[in-house]
Amino acid sequence: MTTITFYSYKGGVGRSLAVANVAKYLQRFGQKVFVMDLDLEAPGLHYKFALGGDDGVSRIEKGVVDFIHTFCATGTVPESLSEYTIPIGESESDCGRIWLMPAGNVSSSTYWRRLARISWHDMFYSESAPGIPLFLELKNRIEEEFKPDFLLIDSRTGITEVGGVATCVLPDKLVCLVMKNRENLDGAREVLRSIKNAPRLPGQPDIEILPVLTRIPEVSISREEMLLAEVRDFLNQNASDLSKTLTIDNIFVLHSEIDLELKEAIRVGGEKTAEQSPLLRDYLRIFSRLVSREVVEPHIRPLVHDSLIRCFDDPSGAEGDLRALAAYCGHAEPYRALIKLHRLQSDDAKALGVAIELWNFNGRVHDQAAWEAVNQIYPTKAKRQRTDCRMRETPSPFDHDAIEGMWIAAGADNEEVGRELALSLESGDQLVRASAVLRRLTESEHCQFWSVVQHIDLLLKMEEIDAAMAIVIARYPEFRGNFEFLNAWTRVLLKTRDPRQIKYFFNNSGIDPLQYDMVLFSYNEGIFSTLAELLNISGQDELLRQFLRSNLAAIVGRGLSEDLLGMIRHYDEAGMMDSVATQVRKTWDQGDAEQFLRELGSQTDTEGRRNRSRRLRSQPNQI
Repeated sequence: MTTITFYSYKGGVGRSLAVANVAKYLQRFGQKVFVMDLDLEAPGLHYKFALGGDDGVSRIEKGVVDFIHTFCATGTVPESLSEYTIPIGESESDCGRIWLMPAGNVSSSTYWRRLARISWHDMFYSESAPGIPLFLELKNRIEEEFKPDFLLIDSRTGITEVGGVATCVLPDKLVCLVMKNRENLDGAREVLRSIKNAPRLPGQPDIEILPVLTRIPEVSISREEMLLAEVRDFLNQNASDLSKTLTIDNIFVLHSEIDLELKEAIRVGGEKTAEQSPLLRDYLRIFSRLVSREVVEPHIRPLVHDSLIRCFDDPSGAEGDLRALAAYCGHAEPYRALIKLHRLQSDDAKALGVAIELWNFNGRVHDQAAWEAVNQIYPTKAKRQRTDCRMRETPSPFDHDAIEGMWIAAGADNEEVGRELALSLESGDQLVRASAVLRRLTESEHCQFWSVVQHIDLLLKMEEIDAAMAIVIARYPEFRGNFEFLNAWTRVLLKTRDPRQIKYFFNNSGIDPLQYDMVLFSYNEGIFSTLAELLNISGQDELLRQFLRSNLAAIVGRGLSEDLLGMIRHYDEAGMMDSVATQVRKTWDQGDAEQFLRELGSQTDTEGRRNRSRRLRSQPNQI
C-alpha cells in the first residue's frame, strides 16, 4: 500500500479537490483506494465526492473523530473500520474501488463536541503518549481490512499535531500545494524542511516530496519557467542548519480555471478533455509522478490496441475512444496512437496538433513519436501556410513555441525543420527568434550551407552587419567552394563597403573575376554587377577594366538583365560603351539591339545614362 499525503500550509489552494481527482484517476485503472480526511477542523473532502450527485456521502454517520473518540473513551481500537467508512460510487468488475473515511458527520453537533473533547496534548505529549501508535495502528487496520493499493490522506493546513503525523509519520509521498505569496512560501518551506529531517521508523525510506504551485493563470512558457525557477530557488535556499536545506529539482503547476471558481467539478472522468482543461492536464502530469507506470501500463496498451483495430471500421469512434483515454490516463500512449490514426487518415493537420498536445502533456520533454510527426509534417505544411499567409494575409496557425521546443529537445540539428521554423518566424516579423533558431542550427556539427546563407541574409535584413560578417569569416574555410555562400559574402560586402574586406574576399574566396569559370554561379541575378561594384569600391580600377572586358560577352548574352543594366555605369566610366554596342549588335536580335542602343544613346552624359539605367531596371519591358 502506497500512502500519499496532500498538505498545504494555507487553505484555498485546491488540496481536497486534488485528492478527489487522484482517487478517481486511480479507480479508473483498477486500483483500490482508501481516502482519509484528516482536516478535522475544516473537513470538506466528502463534498468533493458528492459533486454531480449523491454518492452516499449523505449517509455519513461516523469518521476519524469518532474513531479517536472511541479510543479515548475505551482505550481500545475498534475491531472493524466499516462503520467509520463509506464506499464511493458503484463497484464494477473491471474497475477499482474507493472507500472514504471522512472526518465524521460534520452536520451533527455530536461531531463538534467530540472533536472539542479530544486532548491533543495528552494524545501526543503526555508520558507514553498514544497518538503516533494510534495512527500507525489505524494505517495497519486499513491495510489489513480493505487491502487498498493506495491510501490518500487529506491533511490539515498549518502546523498541528495531526498534521505532523499525516506529513511526517504516515506517508511515503507528500504533495505540498502552495500559492505564490510570501506567507505561503515561507510556511511551506519551514514545514518541508521539518519533514526532511523528521525521524522515520526503521526501514522506512525518506518521504518523496512533490511541491505544487497552485492557482497560476496561464502565461507564456518562458514566463512560467521563470516563475517556477524563482519558487524552486526560494525553497532551496540554504537553511541556517544546512542539513535541513531542501534539494527540490522539479515543481508542478495547477493552473486556475474560471469555471471552477464558479462551480467545483472533478476533472478526471468529467465532461472536459485534457485538451479543453489546463487543470486536467496538470493533474495528469502530477499523476504520472505519483503513480508508477506499472500501475497504468497493464490497462493502457490493450485499450489503445483495441481502439487502433477499431479504426478501420469506425475511425470516428476509435478517435473518440483514444481521446477519452488520453483525457484521464495520464499516459503518452493514447496520444501516440492518435498520431498514428491521423497519419493513416492522411490528416496531417490533426496529427501535428496531437504531436503538440503530447509535447505539452509530457511536460515539454522529448518524445520520439511526437518529434517524428513534426519532422515529417511540419516543413511541408509550414511552407504551404507561409505562402497562404502572403496571399491571404492570415496569421500562421502553428504553435511555434511548441515546434521550437520540440526541435531543440531533439537536438536542434534538423535542417529542414529548423530552416522552415526560422522562415515562419521571420514571416511573422519575429526576426530575433528566427535568428536564434538559425544560430542554433548553424552551430550544429553537420550544418549545411543553406542554413548559413539563410542566417547571413536574415542578419543583413536586421542590419546586423558585423554579425553577418563574423559568420562569413568563421565559415568561409568550410564553404569557400560553394557559390551560394560566396554570393551571400558579396551581399555582406555591399553592406560594409569596406575596401580591406573586399580585397580580402578576392584574395581568399577562390574567385578569379577574370575567369569565366568563376561564373558557374552567374545564374544568380546581378552577380556581375555586384562583383564590378566591389572592385570599384575597393579601388581596383585596372582589375575592374579587365573584368569588364573579359565578361562582356557573358553579360550581354544574358539579355536585358539586372546585370547588364547594373553594369552600364561601369562600362561608361571605363570608356567601353562602343564595345558594349558592338557586342549587343553581335548577340541580340537586330530590332531589339537597335532599340536598346537608341534608347541608351539618347542620353549623352554619364549622369543621363545612369538615370536611364535605373529607369530601364525598374521598367525592363519598355525594351
